[in-house]
Amino acid sequence: MENVITERLEALRTELRREHLSAFVLSAEGSCWISGNDKAEGIAVVTQEDVELWKKEEYPTLIAAIPAIAEWLQEQFEKKKFQSPEIGIDGMQTSTADVEALKEQMKHRGGITIRTNFDPIERVGKNNPNPPVIPITPINPTEPTTQKLARIRQELRKQHADGMLATRREDVAWTLNLQTPDETGGKAAESYLLIASNKATLFVDSRRASNEVRAYLATQGVEVKEQKEISKGLKDYFEYNILVDPDEVCYTLYKKITRIVVFGESPIATMRDVSS
Repeated sequence: MENVITERLEALRTELRREHLSAFVLSAEGSCWISGNDKAEGIAVVTQEDVELWKKEEYPTLIAAIPAIAEWLQEQFEKKKFQSPEIGIDGMQTSTADVEALKEQMKHRGGITIRTNFDPIERVGKNNPNPPVIPITPINPTEPTTQKLARIRQELRKQHADGMLATRREDVAWTLNLQTPDETGGKAAESYLLIASNKATLFVDSRRASNEVRAYLATQGVEVKEQKEISKGLKDYFEYNILVDPDEVCYTLYKKITRIVVFGESPIATMRDVSS
């Protein structure tokens, strides 16, 4: 196992050198990959010389660890261990709130800047590069999706928002009355639900959405598109504004939005809790 960790760290550091990054912040998925242990969750920061880990027991979320991470990074910078003042974090795996908090912390710490458009783990490999594709399936609803969408839109109007992007697996599943198995044992494949005033679109790996699921969703006024089309979906979003929950929506997708952003709490989680 020690050899595996050493090999993965060297592969990661090679990619950082190619990208001229002095450090990379790894969330739970990345720290599990480094250790080779799917249960070794935490937040890790890798530089060319060091690896520092903030354990999940002490820091259950990234945002809780950010002040300590920022202080440690500043110390490394002051010790002249950085080749450049730029560090990286995966914007597709990190919430808007977390990235903005890290940027704010680093702004006054020696001019260190944050880059979010690079995923070194994607390049060098994952613990399970070919996870099984488990289909999503409809469930017998206590409330039709059409009614849930109507109630969501009603709540959005209270926040003066014309639509929203839902990315939490459980929120998407509840809204659409779908069963979405957690196929990795720790994190399900992403899907995105873009809700507008008169339409809704599910962006999901097409291999997971059978003809039965597509037909069912069509009866509920929900279109199905390929997961990778989410960026274009946000670009083509036609409403005046859109609600973004900064604790839910990842930073990369937030930056793809071209309309006015209304920051607020997603109404779906509250509605889901009430109905359970």
